[in-house]
Formats: sequence, structure tokens, C-alpha cells
Amino acid sequence: MGDYSDSRDVDRFLRCEAGVKRLDELRAMFIGKEVSGVEFSNDVDAVLVTITFATGENIECFLPELMLDALKETFRAEIQAEYYKDYPERQPKPEERSDDERETNES
Repeated sequence: MGDYSDSRDVDRFLRCEAGVKRLDELRAMFIGKEVSGVEFSNDVDAVLVTITFATGENIECFLPELMLDALKETFRAEIQAEYYKDYPERQPKPEERSDDERETNES
């Protein structure tokens, strides 16, 4: 998570001439376009979203809710269950589980 100075830099980008121009270019990439497909892929610390338009153009973007930290916060139990599918030998015995894991798995 960024700090206040990061936020101020974003504000500066949003108001500078080059920033306004780039955002207008990005806006034009979306307005009036028909979406023909959306794909999701692993980008190490996030899920990358690739939007394909009817013209064949692609745009890649990130959504805050698909960043790894957000995924771990929202889907912790599900990610942990999938981890144990990958590594069943690492799943602790019920009496070895931490209180946090018990709460997650018993909810």
C-alpha cells in the first residue's frame, strides 16, 4: 500500500498534460468497443485480465481485487484448501492445526 506521497504523485500524473493525454488515449481504447472475450492468467502477484475487442485488439489490465494480497484476504480458506490439494502430505493432522486454521476450516 502506498503512502501519501505516492497518492500526490498519482494526482500530479492525473493533472499533467502528458498524463491527461495518455488517459484520453486509454479511454479511446474502451469507448464504443465491443468486448468479444475476457481471459484471466497468472501474473505472479496478481491475476492479469486480458480483454479482447471484436476488432481483435487486446488490452491487459489489473484489478485491485485480483491482486494477490486482496485474494489472500478474501479467499484465504479456499487458497489454503487448494494448497493442500497440491501438497496433501503437508496437511496437518486435526490436532496439529493452529487455532487460525481451525476457525477457517470450521467456518
